[in-house]
Amino acid sequence: MAMDEDVGLRHRRRTTSPARTQEQEGGRRRSRTKRFASQIAACGLRLADSAFGVQRVDAKHDVEAFSREFRGKNGDRAVRFLPDTYREALRKAHREHKFLLVYLHAHEHEDVPTFVENTLADAVFASFVSENFVCWGGDVRTTEANKLSWSLGATAYPFMALLMSHSSTRTSVILKQKGICEKETMLDMLVRANEEQGAMLVALRAEEEERMRNRQLREEQDAAYLASLEADRKREEELEEAQRREEEETRRVQEEEERIRAEQLEEERRIQEKAKERERIRAEKAKKSHARARGWSWNYFHSNQATRWIAQTSQVPCHCHRGAAVRLCGFS
Repeated sequence: MAMDEDVGLRHRRRTTSPARTQEQEGGRRRSRTKRFASQIAACGLRLADSAFGVQRVDAKHDVEAFSREFRGKNGDRAVRFLPDTYREALRKAHREHKFLLVYLHAHEHEDVPTFVENTLADAVFASFVSENFVCWGGDVRTTEANKLSWSLGATAYPFMALLMSHSSTRTSVILKQKGICEKETMLDMLVRANEEQGAMLVALRAEEEERMRNRQLREEQDAAYLASLEADRKREEELEEAQRREEEETRRVQEEEERIRAEQLEEERRIQEKAKERERIRAEKAKKSHARARGWSWNYFHSNQATRWIAQTSQVPCHCHRGAAVRLCGFS
């Protein structure tokens, strides 16, 4: 029996359809291709980093280090770069409705020191860009700046670009400057780009302000509505509390009246019981007095009879034998 099952299993394996076999093989091949591609990409990234001297450290730490080093070498009169990541700088520019000015620093390039000293460290240039733009700078030896140089097509240094942020993830390039140029030329290009493209930012700023006003108005209306609801709730609670107190007072008065009525009834009952008791005592006394009076009359009658009987039998006058008759009848 086991041998038959084994033969049937081998038969099913041999009779599997060629189309299904090819599909399974194609799936395994695609999976191997994806793994190989990911390995090649990781290897290429490592090779690129080693070729350009890129150090993979925290992006915010890299930007803070570059900003601190740049300010330490060129002083406070130079352009102040935002010590945040590129994404954070984009969000800040979008939030403030300003252009983002990007500077990519390549310290080994021969034209970079001259550009920094004559342009970026100039007080007039630094004041203009700091007032009108959000400035971000990075060293191409770091990961984030290196990636940005590839995406912006920085083929010559020093490199500057003016970007407009439409959202936190979507940007458009307004201006790119590759290689060294005079301060006046760079300043003129930035002023012209700001004037030509600034209308769009003004419109965006107006829309944002309108949205903020509408949102603030809605919040104020919601706050007023909630305040009205809260006032109505407090008023209802006060009315319910007043009604509860009134009911409690009415109930207390009723209970007090019932207690007083019960005490009066109890007092009347005690008075009636006392009156009944006095009446009973008077009745008993009257009854005893009546009984005593009846007993006296009977004894007195019989004492007279006894007196006459004694006188008749003893031939003695009645008045002589009245004391003996009285004693005989119980009046001693």
